Amino acid sequence: AGDDGGRWVAVRLAGSLVAAAFDRATPAPSWAGDFLLYLGERLDERLGERPGTARDVRRRQAGDGEKAPLELDPPPGMVLGPSPATRAFVDEARIAAGSRHDVLILGETGSGKELAARLLHRSGAGRDAPFLAINCAAIPAELLEAELFGVAARVATGVDPRPGLFLEAGEGTLLLDEIGELPPALQAKLLRVIQEREVLPLGASRPRPIAARLISTTNRDLAARVDDGRFRADLYYRLQKLELRVPPLRRRRDDLPALALAFAAGAAGEAGKRVRGLSRGALELLLAQPWPGNVRQLQTAVERAVLRCPDGGTLERRHFRDLVAPPPAQEPQPAVDGAGAGGASPLTLKAQLEAVERRAIRRALRRHRGHKARAAAELGISRQGLYLKLRRLGLDDDPARS
Repeated sequence: AGDDGGRWVAVRLAGSLVAAAFDRATPAPSWAGDFLLYLGERLDERLGERPGTARDVRRRQAGDGEKAPLELDPPPGMVLGPSPATRAFVDEARIAAGSRHDVLILGETGSGKELAARLLHRSGAGRDAPFLAINCAAIPAELLEAELFGVAARVATGVDPRPGLFLEAGEGTLLLDEIGELPPALQAKLLRVIQEREVLPLGASRPRPIAARLISTTNRDLAARVDDGRFRADLYYRLQKLELRVPPLRRRRDDLPALALAFAAGAAGEAGKRVRGLSRGALELLLAQPWPGNVRQLQTAVERAVLRCPDGGTLERRHFRDLVAPPPAQEPQPAVDGAGAGGASPLTLKAQLEAVERRAIRRALRRHRGHKARAAAELGISRQGLYLKLRRLGLDDDPARS
């Protein structure tokens, strides 16, 4: 139980945290239905091959002629939550994982692009082959060329031969992180490698064939870099054959409870302590943050809170004291606790959260000129979820929608 009366229930199987949700004594949050579906899928993952699970049903359906969807294998630290934005990402990831085409992964800083690349590798046909990664912005151009393409024997005195990452990856995956920072000279060489599926090591006279799958990631706007002349258009179009966008945390807020609990469980294990979960007040504080650093920033905040939390305790608002509480809503509020129209009634937490929701929905609808599907996509909720919120918040006939 938390300091504000709310309580989370952790669901464990064989001693490991599976998921968590509010108990029945607290009002169900708007994402409760999706979260229960997510919980069912997580239980499937933990139960594995046991008959009777949803996974087993899917396999029987496939045996009856219906093709079962590709099973994704998330890497440690990755949480595929119940939000519509994440579900759309999962659908696209299944397509990419089931193919051997090269993939370009786009996303903001801290959104989990490398985890997405590892997800594709672990879920694809080359899962048993190596997964190698290199940051294109962290290594000088001369060294980067040798690391990628290799060095032939006796190319120069004191230079050791090496096969290069394209060859070392074999039939696995090579991740080029921050591809937008690749120097122009290497962009031309990389384009040839992608086109010909062969690499010419430095000092070699003959190219060698490659079988590795290339996954590139960037937080840059590559199209704008093409327009500015800083990135080759032909390379961009080659990389863009399969494109996967990792949604920012602000578009997947329904995932935040599962993410926070997973990070808390991991941090508690590393610290050698037991944490009983999140209070409702702590969760509401997390949900109110803008999270410009995305999942990585959330993970850091939770890990810091776990260090402040006593062994066996619950993460409370005070453990997240580095986070700024949202400002009070400025909209007129109805009287509460029996106060009259002239009373100075304090704003309840529920009223504050509803005011924040109301402003966000109005802004999204204005930006998209009343187009609900586009507004819902920006807010990270389903269109049906937007309709429900419009009715609940009294915005059905709001002029801001038109």
